[in-house]
Amino acid sequence: MSDTSRELISFIQASPSVFHAVAELQRRLDEAGFTRLSERRTWPLEKGGKYYVTRNGSSLIAFKVGKDAGELRFQFSAAHCDSPTFRRAA
Repeated sequence: MSDTSRELISFIQASPSVFHAVAELQRRLDEAGFTRLSERRTWPLEKGGKYYVTRNGSSLIAFKVGKDAGELRFQFSAAHCDSPTFRRAA
């Protein structure tokens, strides 16, 4: 089994609900050096910074800021797990 497959299985096992999935993603982002931001405050973004924001424990957005002042580049990846939700087989 590939490392990617093992990582996916590990994530799914740690995420029986959308709330668990967001918590697991937060843990992984924190471990990777991302900074959590508040929706209620001005974001002190820095060149080369890595950030994420959550809402209601059920959604998460993560992003990186470019290192060069003139760099205007976007990369997005999106997914949702609210419907259908994760389920454990009986």
